[in-house]
Amino acid sequence: MASTVLDGREVAVVRTSDATVRMLDMATGLPVGEPLTGHEDSVRGLTTTALNGRPAAVTAGDDGTARLWDLATCEQIGDHLVYAYSDVCAVAMAVLDGRPIAVTGGAGDTMRVWDLATCETLYSRPTPEPLAISAGLVDGRPVAVTTAEPGLTDGRRMASQVLQVWDLIGWEPVGQVVDGPGFSEAQALTPRGRLLVSTRAGLAALTHH
Repeated sequence: MASTVLDGREVAVVRTSDATVRMLDMATGLPVGEPLTGHEDSVRGLTTTALNGRPAAVTAGDDGTARLWDLATCEQIGDHLVYAYSDVCAVAMAVLDGRPIAVTGGAGDTMRVWDLATCETLYSRPTPEPLAISAGLVDGRPVAVTTAEPGLTDGRRMASQVLQVWDLIGWEPVGQVVDGPGFSEAQALTPRGRLLVSTRAGLAALTHH
């Protein structure tokens, strides 16, 4: 789930079991607007942003697409983003050179960065299938952080999840934690550039060096 402000109300944006996304007024618990419909399979990822000053959401699903929504009208904006015909597992929002972008990860072992103004792919990078993606600023630079299932790295199979930091300006990996203590899908970048991630041992706060 995610949250936003719509017409002065705090609204929760939640994915449901019927491949739709719905909005709920946090004060009353009542539905707001119409359900967001269009995905043909389960919605796996969800995040909110502002686009041209209007509240918007990006959803990612098992139908191999990511979709951009105007939350004021409950309508899809532009064409959906096709993700190489594989499941889209996670999505996060960021701003790059003043442009709103979406960072997605899918079962095709690829991270993609989308320009939301044009719905076009800016670039993609191979990475093990992400369980989770977060995005934000670290030392003033926009980054994405992916948490992936164990996979092959330099010919060796990792025993635990791999947490990878990506520089969204240089488009390259700039750090990673391998064999971490059981990273989960719950993670977030704080305004001060720390990564909060849930692990088997509890909540960890990581700082990039």
